[in-house]
Amino acid sequence: MEPSIQHHGYMLYKRTHMEIQTMKRFSVILAGVFSALLVLTSCSSNLDKLDGKWSADAVESMKLSGKTLNGGAEQSMAEKIFGSITMNVDAKAKKMTVGFGEMKQEAAFTVLSDSGKTIILENQNKKITIEFVNDDLVTMRNDKDAKAVAFKRVK
Repeated sequence: MEPSIQHHGYMLYKRTHMEIQTMKRFSVILAGVFSALLVLTSCSSNLDKLDGKWSADAVESMKLSGKTLNGGAEQSMAEKIFGSITMNVDAKAKKMTVGFGEMKQEAAFTVLSDSGKTIILENQNKKITIEFVNDDLVTMRNDKDAKAVAFKRVK
């Protein structure tokens, strides 16, 4: 005996209803994943991570130049010199204040590149390359000098 037209209609309705429910669930999941990715990517730019106060790190800076500090007077002197170098970055205003002891200089910058662990800034035709070692330690070098200075985040 063949199923009635009513039965076919009911089965078609039931199948369509199940497909719609599956599509709704998939849409909700897809929207959630998209939102999470949007939040993660919007909060993870290097410029955003660079925002805040930084202080030069003598030990890390000397490592970058191939030298090690083993304590004593040499390390104490290096820590005094490097410790007086500060950097305060205002990511929203795109301004940076660099200080050496009591002397401070503020400068606006533009972002030339921001990808991976590297951000390249420009100020008055001078390029500054900043690489993130981690979220609390960066290396900074200008385009004319191969020497880098390491900065640690001030908490």
